[in-house]
Order: sequence, then structure tokens, then C-alpha cells
Amino acid sequence: MQLPSGLTTEHIYTAIGHIEAVANQVYEAMGDQQLNLLSNLVGGLGVAALDRSSPYHRDPDPNIAHTHFPDLKNERGVPLECKGNHGFNSPNAHNQEEGWFIIWRYVIDKEKRLDQNRILKIFRVDIGYLLINDWKIMPRGPKSKRTPNSAPTKEGMRKLRPLFRDPRVLKKGRGFEIVDIVNTGS
Repeated sequence: MQLPSGLTTEHIYTAIGHIEAVANQVYEAMGDQQLNLLSNLVGGLGVAALDRSSPYHRDPDPNIAHTHFPDLKNERGVPLECKGNHGFNSPNAHNQEEGWFIIWRYVIDKEKRLDQNRILKIFRVDIGYLLINDWKIMPRGPKSKRTPNSAPTKEGMRKLRPLFRDPRVLKKGRGFEIVDIVNTGS
């Protein structure tokens, strides 16, 4: 699988560990209140981890780093945007942009079937290079005061390929289920 220039699987696995450790502390402190904040938190923790451990870095100006695309760039200016996403849902963005995207997909596993030490678990990491026409605008209702979001088209979603996937998390309808993998032995 092709990765953005200079980014390695080691960088990504290091980021997963950081995301899970910090996000679990936050989840344990707040519980199920404000679950909508978790996707932003997971994406932001991915940005922070890659900024520290990879050749991709945030803009040094915090006004730009927190409000402009992309989240990270390497020294050649290759853009990398990080998105946290619960389950298998399509990732959202406020703008239609061209560049590399990494999607940190997570589940809340209150029974700790995936990891006995963590409730929030990254179960899949998707990565791909999207073009502007790989996005569609998701309009808001006529009375909404929120900004419209964008989501990848079906073609855009096909470009987001799984780099890592936990086979115990399966798509089920609009959600997911966690299954035990039984080794039948041969």
C-alpha cells in the first residue's frame, strides 16, 4: 500500500498507541457525555502524535494549524489530514480538499473484549489520496445555522484503503459488532 512520502507504518502504530492512551483517559473522565467530541479528539490526537513522531508537522502558527487544511505537511509540502471516526461511518470535513487523508476508526468497547485495558480502541486505519471531486457537499436543513459538511463520494471512499484492521470488528447494518475469533486448530 502506498503511504504519503516519508510516513511509515511504525509512525502510524506509534500514533495509535498515543491516541488510545489519551482518549481512554478522557473517556473514563467524561463517560458517555458529549460522545460527539470523541471523533475530534481522536483526530487531534493523531495529528499531535504524527507531529511528534513523523516527518509530518503542524504549521508553527497556531491560528493556521487549528483552522486550515491540512493538519500536517512534510518538508516538501505534502498535505496530510487526520480524521477520527466512530465505527464505519463516512468521515466528514468542512471543506473539499485534495491531499492525503488518514482516518482513525475507533469503537467504544465497554466490555473490553478487544483490549482488557481500554474501552476506546482504534480498530482500523484507512489512508488514501483524495481529489477535490472525490468529495460531495452534505447540505444542512433550511433552518440550520451550522456550516455544511463534506463527505467522500463512493469513489472517494474506495480510495481510502485499510492499512490496519482488527478482524474482530465487523460491520453490521449501520453499526458494528465485535466477534470472538475462534482458532479451530488444524
